[in-house]
Amino acid sequence: MLKALLFSKQILSVADQILLSLANLVASYLLLTAVGVEIFGLYSFLMVVCNLISGSFGSTLHGQMTLRIAGKRERIIQASFLSTFLLYVCIFGMFAALVAMALAIPYAIPYFEGNKRAIAAAGVFAFLLSLFDLFRKYAYVKARQDISLMSTVVYFVLLISGMLLVELEESSALWTIFIIFCVSKTVALSVNYLCIAALFTARRMSLSARMRLLATYWSQGQFSFLGMLTSWVQNQGITPFLMVVAGPLIVGYFNLARLLTVPVTVVNTGLINAALPRLRETFNKEGLEAVAHNVSALTQVNMGLSALYFTTLAVCHYTGLLDRIFPDYQNAVVFLLLWSVVAMTLLYRSWLTQQYAVAMKFRFLLMVGIVSATITYVFIALLYFTTQNYYMVPVAVWLGETVLIIMLMRQRSRVLVV
Repeated sequence: MLKALLFSKQILSVADQILLSLANLVASYLLLTAVGVEIFGLYSFLMVVCNLISGSFGSTLHGQMTLRIAGKRERIIQASFLSTFLLYVCIFGMFAALVAMALAIPYAIPYFEGNKRAIAAAGVFAFLLSLFDLFRKYAYVKARQDISLMSTVVYFVLLISGMLLVELEESSALWTIFIIFCVSKTVALSVNYLCIAALFTARRMSLSARMRLLATYWSQGQFSFLGMLTSWVQNQGITPFLMVVAGPLIVGYFNLARLLTVPVTVVNTGLINAALPRLRETFNKEGLEAVAHNVSALTQVNMGLSALYFTTLAVCHYTGLLDRIFPDYQNAVVFLLLWSVVAMTLLYRSWLTQQYAVAMKFRFLLMVGIVSATITYVFIALLYFTTQNYYMVPVAVWLGETVLIIMLMRQRSRVLVV
């Protein structure tokens, strides 16, 4: 499977993910250098929330659609895509109404009282971000990664052009950057002719059939969603935690460190997106043992690429290059060292979970995720609140992820032996 993945157009999905994340990486860097670490910390907090919203829909709707229509007839694929799109728009609309009511309450959101329009713009971006993910998943099911890549190229060009052409001022930087994100995402979505054509030509399901589809998605999606939420709390939840206990400046330093580890997660996500439909088909035809073999090969490749990247990053550190590129880099060095270890651990764990995802064992993933997250926050309570040391937070995450890996590997051994 590895050879087929690397030497076919499936590799375009990896390029797609790399370019998509590179766009966010460059935009983050331009914002960081333009307005400083503190505003970057506020921006990072909003982006974490946007990714939570996108991940929620991805786990309950988009991801469930991918698993259920892979290998099906064209008519079923298109009808399911259209219905998933309509369900997404309706549910997000209800969610947006709740957020609008929260914004109307004075002092409801610390650090953003004077810039609530940035939150509104971020909300629009969250909608477009999740819609972009839906379009991309449909293109992958149709094996048209080239169309998704084209859409991402348009997004990349427009976003970076906007960031370079528009002057960011500290008082309005958050609002401005999310407007640029929204415009770029909208145009990128409009050039995805495969998905737009499907929305207009697909056979419409009845309302009752659509509700049954939603119930079907939710039957497994609830476990996938709670698993995603647990993982988010364990990993991404560090940003809101640090925002509460330390404020946006420390959040900025922490996310500067995370910014430098993004390429590792980019390649990882791209490979998983490319492999997931094929792994599902392998599971249906050959069973879990064949999936485990393919996952092992992909994991080795990914770990090797990540080790090469971190070696390059170390060279840039010791030569002083990172000091010249990133403002206040020295204040983020310890976070970078710790999060590099966490990133490699997360990478390995993410591949272990794919074996259970393609088997749709979301209940199991949820249970072990809850245990791991609980352990993580017990360690946070013990390490941070007894030492008042911010660096103990990523250490606690690593400990929780290590426990999760041990549980996943023990379960895999039992299943494969049986």
